[in-house]
Amino acid sequence: MKRRDIFKGGLALFGAGFTGGGGLISSAMAAEAGKPALAGQEGRGAGADLAIVNANIITLEMAQPRVQAALVRGGRIALLGDNAAIQAARGNAPVYDAGGKTIVPGFVDGHVHLELTAVFLAYMVDAHTPPLKSLKEINALMKKKVSETQPGRWVVGRGDFNFAERVSEKRFPTRLEMDALSDKHPVILFSGLHVAMLNTMAMKELKLWDEKDAANLKWRNGVKRIGTTVHRDDKGVPSGVVTEIADLFYDAHAFTVDEYKSAILKFTDPNFVAKGVTSVAAIPKGTYDIRAIQELNVEDKLPMRMRYYIHTPLTIDIDAQLDSGLSRGFGNDMLRFGGMKIFVDGTGGDGLGKRYDDLKWDQAGLNETVWKAHSVGLQCILHCVTRTGFDMAVAAFAAAQAKSRKDLRHRIEHVGYLTDPADIKKLIDLGVRVTITRTGPGGEGGRGAAKTAMRTMAEMGLDPLAVSDSTGTVPIFSPLGGIASMMVSPQDGGTLVPEQVLSFDQAIRTYTLWPARALHEEHVKGSIAVGKFGDFAVLSGDPSTIKGKGLFDIKVVSTILGGKVIYGNT
Repeated sequence: MKRRDIFKGGLALFGAGFTGGGGLISSAMAAEAGKPALAGQEGRGAGADLAIVNANIITLEMAQPRVQAALVRGGRIALLGDNAAIQAARGNAPVYDAGGKTIVPGFVDGHVHLELTAVFLAYMVDAHTPPLKSLKEINALMKKKVSETQPGRWVVGRGDFNFAERVSEKRFPTRLEMDALSDKHPVILFSGLHVAMLNTMAMKELKLWDEKDAANLKWRNGVKRIGTTVHRDDKGVPSGVVTEIADLFYDAHAFTVDEYKSAILKFTDPNFVAKGVTSVAAIPKGTYDIRAIQELNVEDKLPMRMRYYIHTPLTIDIDAQLDSGLSRGFGNDMLRFGGMKIFVDGTGGDGLGKRYDDLKWDQAGLNETVWKAHSVGLQCILHCVTRTGFDMAVAAFAAAQAKSRKDLRHRIEHVGYLTDPADIKKLIDLGVRVTITRTGPGGEGGRGAAKTAMRTMAEMGLDPLAVSDSTGTVPIFSPLGGIASMMVSPQDGGTLVPEQVLSFDQAIRTYTLWPARALHEEHVKGSIAVGKFGDFAVLSGDPSTIKGKGLFDIKVVSTILGGKVIYGNT
């Protein structure tokens, strides 16, 4: 089946799936604390009734900053007030007694590769350093995976960014070392997702072995690829280290749609829902990812709300996307289409540590693609880790807005380097949002630099999003860890310089109201108000009153989605 046929099939399935939720699951079915509240994901798309009482509810709404109780009807907030008012109006709604605990809006992760995270946890080799310390240890785990895998199927390892700097050998494995793992399996080991090491079989399968074939590889739009590097010796033989070939790997369909679905169902609750996340902006890496989430939506088994963005030109050409007629916001309350994801640059270097602006576009081409999306109302989120890439993205957005001013809330991702107030003002004037990869200490650090001007952005009104960008590369993350990391001083485990530390009110908005606005969904999520989804995170402590290191001790007790307790206890 051709790639475009797969996409059309998934689109047809997506359109067929908006028939509402399945059977209701009462909050009385919640399991003991610390366990997922549902045995399966069935029925989460259908809203429920729930009366929450005896709570410290932080609404993030000026009119009612804090309330004691809330009533959810059919998955939406129907009433806010004190215990007496909610008890009088609840009728037959089940009661959730919070016992004085703090409740905040369900967290919104504004940039995540949920499907890839789940597939990593389910099927790939965990090659992170630490805890691993050497290539010898990594190779042993890869070899074990080979022994457990049917010949012909892919064996995939995932490691940290630049893990060559942390292993005792101080280098990446060679192709010959990868070949020694297997000559009957295509084998690939990623460092992050922009750099990878492959055995000969994998290189040939992805058409990277022959120099002429590799040079002629094209993007989905037919344009010759920019930024893909196959490192070779002086005789032209591949060393095994390559950059920017992740999309070629996704095209190889190492895992089936059913395997994607199984992984999502198994690993979303413990890694997202259990952390209070009720909604994500998902960026699938390939068509099987997209089909998986659409099928789960049709089956009413999506674990949480998702808004998804399609890579162009990696997954689909922009013209093919426009031909599909799929518009921003199409979908239902569990799954909606958001727009387009575009790589302006990659990782800012090659597989051997040489730093340069690894741009994927010239300015004219980027302007044209952004304009095509902008002109029909599609939101664009642009990956930019270099200053040159950032300047190109700003220029493309400025050109589009000059032709036709629209409130599309275009975004630039991973701008940890953004510190100049003049740049911040320029983005505000263009209506552009930004994301910062931000989590917490103890292995949870994001790519946002310590000098990232988070407070300056917040005070100027840029409303930055703090995101996990989870793919499996950074295995530990949580919104609460991220909030704490931005509120405390460096000596207490914070990740911002003192002058950029955020207040609680600012920090919590980076995971709630601001990402909701960036997703065009502030009318239904991001704060607690009548008419919005009954999505909440119940916390063990009040982060607005706890100071210093104690913020890192706060845990999520329960997660509530549309009035259903889907994690924790009642």
